[in-house]
Amino acid sequence: MKPIYKTIVSFLFLVSSSYPQFYAEDEVSSYIIEFMKIADETAIDYNEYVQSFIKPQETFTDEELKHIAEFYYKCYNENPVGFVNYVNEEHNKWEKRIIESDRKSDELRPWWKVFYLKNQVAYKYGISFTEVITTPAFLRGKFTATDIPLM
Repeated sequence: MKPIYKTIVSFLFLVSSSYPQFYAEDEVSSYIIEFMKIADETAIDYNEYVQSFIKPQETFTDEELKHIAEFYYKCYNENPVGFVNYVNEEHNKWEKRIIESDRKSDELRPWWKVFYLKNQVAYKYGISFTEVITTPAFLRGKFTATDIPLM
C-alpha cells in the first residue's frame, strides 16, 4: 500500500473513532449530574476558593479524589459538548438568581466549582494528569518513527 493511502486510511480511522467526542447528546448524562452534585456539595465560598490556589487544602480522601477524577474524565471525554452546555445552563440560573436578589453572593459560580474540583485533582495527581484526561483521545499520541513521509 502506498504511503498516501496509509495516511488517508489512518486519518479516516482517527476521525471515525473520535466522532462521539464531538457529538452532543440531547439528554444530560448521569455522570455529568453526579459530578455537578459533588461540586455543589463542596459548598465553599469565594474566599476559600482563592485560598485553595495559594495553599491547596486536602479536603477529599484518596477514594473521593479518584471518584472525582473518573467523573471529570467522563465529562470531558464522553460528552464534552453536553457537559459545557449543562454547566453554562447552571451558570445562567445562578446569574439570574443573583440578579433577582440584588445582592452580592459568596457562592461560587458553577464553572468555578468545576475548576475547584479540577484543582483538587491536580494537587493530588499533578497538572499534567488533569490535562491528559481532558484531552480528546485522538490527540493523544506519540510519534516515534522519524521516517514518516509528509507527502
